[in-house]
Amino acid sequence: MPINPQLVEDALKAVANGEADHSGKTPLDNIIESFQSEPPELADLRAVLSSQISLAIVAGPSRLKVVREFLRRLKVRDADLAAVVRQKVQEGPSQENTEIRLWLSLILMDLGFPRSVKNLNNDSGLRSLNVGQWLTLVAANKDFPAVQDAFVKATKENLLSVEQLALKSEVIRKQFGDKLTEFLSVTTDALSGDAREKFRKVTRDMYGIDAGHTPSYNDLGFEDDNTERLLRSIKEDAISRLKEAA
Repeated sequence: MPINPQLVEDALKAVANGEADHSGKTPLDNIIESFQSEPPELADLRAVLSSQISLAIVAGPSRLKVVREFLRRLKVRDADLAAVVRQKVQEGPSQENTEIRLWLSLILMDLGFPRSVKNLNNDSGLRSLNVGQWLTLVAANKDFPAVQDAFVKATKENLLSVEQLALKSEVIRKQFGDKLTEFLSVTTDALSGDAREKFRKVTRDMYGIDAGHTPSYNDLGFEDDNTERLLRSIKEDAISRLKEAA
């Protein structure tokens, strides 16, 4: 299916300006639906997205946010497009505007090619702007020791609340699975006083793990479906309450 670049640009502008019909449907919804029914050629889509990212950098962060939503909903994974975005992260406008750099970094993550932990560690401006998003970008990497070290440093510097740290622990669980116990143990050790005890309690509620030194409930031999459902419900409730507090 041929792509009309102007139609895409107009839709992105409209969404960035908050335009939608009475049902809440946006022009971007219409384009995505058309792409889903008649998928465009990857090369054509790549060219349009690359152009729209360049235009969005000039327009500002709010437009880049919409471009990211567009990419995510299309589930685009493309190394060539990622290479284009990575180059733009290094260019003048992005270097001068940390928020633009944040959205470009999130786009890279969504494309499946996140910035390296080393690269992110050198981006002190992004770390200062939004440590929560910065840690999300860090956690997208597959280098667990480097990811864990970045979290420990941020924890020791009191850059995030216990609630935020607990929510990020769920990101670690999804990304690294069986490394969660080690992660919780190390991050708990990086805390002190009331924060340490609060984090221990929260992670016990979420995972049945006390400071990383006791096994999770999955290791305790529970085979009863009702028990497992109850524990899962407790965890989901704990995460919900954390999101409200964060």
